[in-house]
Amino acid sequence: MTPSTTELPLRPIHFPDPIGWWPPAIGWWLLLILGAIALGMLLVEYHKYRTNRRRLAIQQALKELKLIEQHYHNDKRQLVQAVSSLLRRVAMQQYGRSQTAGLTGAAWAEFLQQAGNPVMSADLAHALSEMPYRPIEDVNSTQLIQQVRTWINAQLKPQLIGS
Repeated sequence: MTPSTTELPLRPIHFPDPIGWWPPAIGWWLLLILGAIALGMLLVEYHKYRTNRRRLAIQQALKELKLIEQHYHNDKRQLVQAVSSLLRRVAMQQYGRSQTAGLTGAAWAEFLQQAGNPVMSADLAHALSEMPYRPIEDVNSTQLIQQVRTWINAQLKPQLIGS
Protein backbone atom coordinates (compact mmCIF):
# COMPACT_ATOMS: atom_id res chain seq x y z
CA MET A 1 0.00 0.00 0.00
CA THR A 2 1.07 3.32 -0.92
CA PRO A 3 0.33 6.20 1.36
CA SER A 4 -1.96 8.69 -0.15
CA THR A 5 -0.87 12.23 -0.47
CA THR A 6 -4.10 13.54 0.82
CA GLU A 7 -4.36 14.48 4.44
CA LEU A 8 -6.08 12.28 6.86
CA PRO A 9 -9.10 13.71 8.62
CA LEU A 10 -7.31 14.12 12.02
CA ARG A 11 -8.01 16.81 14.53
CA PRO A 12 -5.12 18.78 16.11
CA ILE A 13 -3.59 17.43 19.29
CA HIS A 14 -5.47 18.70 22.35
CA PHE A 15 -3.27 19.12 25.43
CA PRO A 16 -4.76 19.17 28.94
CA ASP A 17 -4.96 22.44 30.85
CA PRO A 18 -1.77 23.28 32.79
CA ILE A 19 -1.77 22.34 36.45
CA GLY A 20 -2.30 25.41 38.66
CA TRP A 21 -0.21 26.27 41.68
CA TRP A 22 -3.23 26.77 43.92
CA PRO A 23 -4.33 24.93 45.99
CA PRO A 24 -1.07 23.32 47.00
CA ALA A 25 -0.85 19.61 47.60
CA ILE A 26 -1.34 18.20 51.11
CA GLY A 27 2.41 17.78 51.56
CA TRP A 28 2.96 21.53 51.24
CA TRP A 29 0.22 22.20 53.81
CA LEU A 30 1.88 19.77 56.23
CA LEU A 31 5.27 21.38 55.63
CA LEU A 32 3.79 24.82 56.32
CA ILE A 33 2.17 23.65 59.56
CA LEU A 34 5.34 21.93 60.76
CA GLY A 35 7.37 25.03 59.93
CA ALA A 36 4.97 27.23 61.93
CA ILE A 37 5.16 24.86 64.90
CA ALA A 38 8.97 24.82 64.74
CA LEU A 39 9.10 28.63 64.53
CA GLY A 40 6.76 28.93 67.51
CA MET A 41 8.88 26.54 69.56
CA LEU A 42 12.03 28.50 68.67
CA LEU A 43 10.40 31.76 69.75
CA VAL A 44 9.30 30.25 73.07
CA GLU A 45 12.81 28.91 73.72
CA TYR A 46 14.36 32.26 72.82
CA HIS A 47 12.01 34.04 75.23
CA LYS A 48 12.93 31.57 77.99
CA TYR A 49 16.61 32.11 77.27
CA ARG A 50 16.30 35.90 77.47
CA THR A 51 14.21 35.74 80.64
CA ASN A 52 16.61 33.34 82.35
CA ARG A 53 19.57 35.45 81.29
CA ARG A 54 17.97 38.58 82.75
CA ARG A 55 17.03 36.73 85.95
CA LEU A 56 20.57 35.38 86.36
CA ALA A 57 22.03 38.85 85.84
CA ILE A 58 19.71 40.29 88.49
CA GLN A 59 20.56 37.48 90.93
CA GLN A 60 24.26 38.09 90.39
CA ALA A 61 23.79 41.83 90.97
CA LEU A 62 21.92 41.11 94.22
CA LYS A 63 24.74 38.83 95.38
CA GLU A 64 27.25 41.54 94.58
CA LEU A 65 25.15 44.08 96.49
CA LYS A 66 25.22 41.80 99.52
CA LEU A 67 29.02 41.54 99.27
CA ILE A 68 29.30 45.32 98.95
CA GLU A 69 27.11 45.75 102.02
CA GLN A 70 29.26 43.35 104.03
CA HIS A 71 32.58 44.70 102.83
CA TYR A 72 31.89 48.45 103.09
CA HIS A 73 29.48 48.60 106.04
CA ASN A 74 31.85 50.97 107.93
CA ASP A 75 32.99 53.15 105.01
CA LYS A 76 30.02 55.07 103.63
CA ARG A 77 32.00 56.75 100.86
CA GLN A 78 33.23 53.42 99.47
CA LEU A 79 29.75 51.96 99.94
CA VAL A 80 28.12 54.71 97.88
CA GLN A 81 30.81 54.45 95.16
CA ALA A 82 30.48 50.66 94.90
CA VAL A 83 26.67 50.78 94.88
CA SER A 84 26.69 53.53 92.25
CA SER A 85 29.03 51.47 90.06
CA LEU A 86 26.83 48.39 90.47
CA LEU A 87 23.71 50.35 89.53
CA ARG A 88 25.43 51.69 86.41
CA ARG A 89 26.35 48.17 85.31
CA VAL A 90 22.84 46.88 85.93
CA ALA A 91 21.32 49.84 84.08
CA MET A 92 23.63 49.36 81.09
CA GLN A 93 22.85 45.65 80.98
CA GLN A 94 19.08 46.18 81.19
CA TYR A 95 18.60 49.38 79.16
CA GLY A 96 21.63 49.45 76.88
CA ARG A 97 24.86 51.37 77.01
CA SER A 98 23.68 54.09 74.62
CA GLN A 99 20.74 55.03 76.85
CA THR A 100 22.49 54.99 80.24
CA ALA A 101 26.28 55.36 79.96
CA GLY A 102 26.27 59.11 79.37
CA LEU A 103 23.92 59.98 82.22
CA THR A 104 25.46 62.01 85.03
CA GLY A 105 24.28 64.19 87.89
CA ALA A 106 20.61 65.11 87.80
CA ALA A 107 19.97 63.09 84.63
CA TRP A 108 21.31 59.94 86.32
CA ALA A 109 19.24 60.61 89.45
CA GLU A 110 16.13 61.15 87.29
CA PHE A 111 16.82 57.90 85.42
CA LEU A 112 17.14 55.99 88.70
CA GLN A 113 13.82 57.39 89.85
CA GLN A 114 12.00 56.62 86.59
CA ALA A 115 13.45 53.14 86.10
CA GLY A 116 12.60 51.96 89.59
CA ASN A 117 9.29 50.48 90.55
CA PRO A 118 8.55 51.64 93.23
CA VAL A 119 10.35 54.89 92.65
CA MET A 120 13.68 55.44 94.41
CA SER A 121 13.60 58.42 96.74
CA ALA A 122 15.04 61.64 95.36
CA ASP A 123 17.61 62.09 98.14
CA LEU A 124 19.05 58.60 97.64
CA ALA A 125 19.10 59.02 93.87
CA HIS A 126 20.95 62.29 94.42
CA ALA A 127 23.34 60.54 96.81
CA LEU A 128 24.13 57.91 94.20
CA SER A 129 24.66 60.49 91.48
CA GLU A 130 26.71 63.06 93.38
CA MET A 131 28.29 61.57 96.51
CA PRO A 132 30.82 59.26 94.86
CA TYR A 133 32.58 62.40 93.59
CA ARG A 134 32.08 64.86 96.45
CA PRO A 135 32.74 64.89 100.17
CA ILE A 136 30.44 62.42 101.86
CA GLU A 137 27.33 63.68 103.54
CA ASP A 138 25.38 61.70 106.04
CA VAL A 139 23.55 58.93 104.20
CA ASN A 140 21.47 56.18 105.71
CA SER A 141 23.34 53.15 104.39
CA THR A 142 20.62 50.67 105.45
CA GLN A 143 17.96 52.62 103.58
CA LEU A 144 20.28 53.04 100.59
CA ILE A 145 20.98 49.29 100.36
CA GLN A 146 17.28 48.46 100.74
CA GLN A 147 16.19 50.87 98.00
CA VAL A 148 18.99 49.72 95.69
CA ARG A 149 17.93 46.10 96.28
CA THR A 150 14.33 47.05 95.45
CA TRP A 151 15.48 48.94 92.35
CA ILE A 152 17.51 45.97 91.10
CA ASN A 153 14.61 43.57 91.72
CA ALA A 154 12.33 45.89 89.73
CA GLN A 155 14.57 45.45 86.70
CA LEU A 156 13.29 41.93 86.04
CA LYS A 157 10.54 43.58 83.99
CA PRO A 158 12.12 46.74 82.58
CA GLN A 159 9.86 49.46 81.32
CA LEU A 160 10.69 51.88 78.57
CA ILE A 161 12.22 55.12 79.79
CA GLY A 162 11.17 58.24 77.91
CA SER A 163 13.99 60.37 76.53
